Amino acid sequence: MREINIAEVLARKRKEKGMTQEDVSNFIGVSKASVSKWETGQSYPDITMLPLLASFFNTTIDDLMDYRPQLEPDDIRKLCDQLSSAFDSQPLDEALNQCREITKKYCACFPLLKKVGMLILNHSTLLQDVSEMNVLIQEAKRLFVRVKEESDDIELIHQAVYLEASCCMALGDPNKALDLLGEMNPPLMPVEWIKSFAYQMLGNTDNSKAFLQMGMYRHVTTLFGLMISYLMSSVDHIKTFEEIYRRALALAEAFDFKHLNPNLYANLFLTAALGYTTLGDKEQALDNLKRFTELAARHQKRTAAGGDSFFDLIHDQLAEWGSGMWFMGNTQHQRKKMYEMIANHPELSAFLDDPRFKKVLEKLICNVWGEFR
Repeated sequence: MREINIAEVLARKRKEKGMTQEDVSNFIGVSKASVSKWETGQSYPDITMLPLLASFFNTTIDDLMDYRPQLEPDDIRKLCDQLSSAFDSQPLDEALNQCREITKKYCACFPLLKKVGMLILNHSTLLQDVSEMNVLIQEAKRLFVRVKEESDDIELIHQAVYLEASCCMALGDPNKALDLLGEMNPPLMPVEWIKSFAYQMLGNTDNSKAFLQMGMYRHVTTLFGLMISYLMSSVDHIKTFEEIYRRALALAEAFDFKHLNPNLYANLFLTAALGYTTLGDKEQALDNLKRFTELAARHQKRTAAGGDSFFDLIHDQLAEWGSGMWFMGNTQHQRKKMYEMIANHPELSAFLDDPRFKKVLEKLICNVWGEFR
């Protein structure tokens, strides 16, 4: 990860020129001891000396300081992994303070700001007090607005607008969300399609195939998420509900969502369980709740969306795309909230005396406080 490494740069450039510390001190007009302290990191040159030093070594001030406002993708991923671990292992306030320190330090690294905003937004649900939760959502929203207003990356801007709209929805402002998304009409032809043909024309077959894979992955996961939302909206018509569910299961089987994206896969079963409860089909409701519980138990560790043997050319891109994401119920607090949501859900209250529902709750309890008995 890049820091201000002027000490290392000064020493390296001086040696490249075959000069001594005394040569540098004579040119700059300081003592040899001062140059020695600069090169060992004990002190820094006065800011007024930086232009002279940069000129002397025939470089820029940014290169002299080895400063980059933008982090490399690997650095961003490592930082987000560290922050995710902080949320898992430390009190919420401490993890949030780490997020704030990072965004202050790298306030111009917009891909990082977006990911930290996502972490804050996702973990806002850990707060019981609605007003405190809304404060965190507002904090995440400010990061997305900064990305939207200051980044020059079109795709990143679109993502930031979508996330800002998500914050508006969480804050109970659907009109603002619609205003934000009103002009965002996605092109009929995916950008990955055009990029694939461009790389094919350039003779770069691997890149051409990789962009096709990325396009397929992005659209199939979007389709699956839309089907879950449509399923939730169709409980008033049993035939439509069951047809959507059948097709969603077929899509999940075709693309192995169990491993490809376990979060979405689990959401399907939870949505189906609640839907079948509303429809009065107790057997199907309990069966889907059981499948959801088994997935929740299996994926206790943080699990980002990723590639598989079919999407074999885009593992790195998907790791970058999914950085900061996790399977629902990652931390003990989240698993406890998941248990409470199901145990206290009004639509599931009719099952409280059913042995199978009690079994589901027992497994969820074990998922919170220990291994299955």
